[in-house]
Amino acid sequence: MELKLKAVTFYNGSPEVAELRPAGVVQLIREPDNKADKDAIAVLYKGIQIGYLPKGTKTDATYAEIIDYAYWDESLKWNTEHMGRFQSMKMRIKQSEQVPTKGGKIYGGRYLRVTAFLKYFDSYGGGDGLIKWAFKQAVGESYKEYDLDWERLYDGYRVALDEVCNRGTAMHDAIECALMGTDHDPSLLPAGWDTFLKKYEPEVLYMEERFRDNTLMVTGQPDFVGYVNYKRRRVLAVLDWKSSREVNDKHRLQISIYAKNVVVDGVNPEIAMVVAFGAENRQKFSASVVRYDQVIENYLACRHIRKAMDVFGVRLDESSVL
Repeated sequence: MELKLKAVTFYNGSPEVAELRPAGVVQLIREPDNKADKDAIAVLYKGIQIGYLPKGTKTDATYAEIIDYAYWDESLKWNTEHMGRFQSMKMRIKQSEQVPTKGGKIYGGRYLRVTAFLKYFDSYGGGDGLIKWAFKQAVGESYKEYDLDWERLYDGYRVALDEVCNRGTAMHDAIECALMGTDHDPSLLPAGWDTFLKKYEPEVLYMEERFRDNTLMVTGQPDFVGYVNYKRRRVLAVLDWKSSREVNDKHRLQISIYAKNVVVDGVNPEIAMVVAFGAENRQKFSASVVRYDQVIENYLACRHIRKAMDVFGVRLDESSVL
């Protein structure tokens, strides 16, 4: 279904809308309290309202893909050279494709863990083989002269990595127990936990419930789905805990896949957030917020990667297939 943006003139009085060059997706927000139209659906681009869907449009979609847009110049002519003001935009709303499933799972489907899927975004391949090679290159011929065992050095790296993973798992378990009000060892909670609680006041709906994404053919378990404080409001959010010092792009992709697969009473989360509790700052954590329109853009990128994997027959990591 293709639609044109309405009521643009009302919003393009501000420079950020008048000079807009939209690309990617827009978010669709229902406005049941709108006095002019109780079925009104607002269109937001990067969190900024830019207009509405045409009156009477019926859709359950939460986003639309941008097809093209145009400007209206002083000579009262349309153009695509960004002369004048942003005035028109065409969007496409895709209907959901029905796939035969059993309990939400495609018959015979092979699902990758989300974290394993995201390894294919790694320009270094994300494989132990390359890391092993790097260790050997770093040591070079000196391992013969100084009787160094590069294989043992590599094994030491693996042991250290496993210890980090175990500490991360213990932290996740402690946070889950703290939120559920069950017995836990408070020493396993991250240093910034109390500050995080005070700032965001998380109210959990559920944790660690598995989903299966039948488009990307991935599966995962969000650490937290519930409500948090955000810009002086209580909003539905999906959270992921990390023990790292900072949040990276792969973390944001991971939480975007999680958020795309969360619906609570027919409502999508307003934000997704990654919380890194290894941050070396005053509050002892770093939080990165991903708006839902950004969630959709990240998810579309993942769809392209998945399609490329299928076209080229990428061999899956069987240890990560469920």
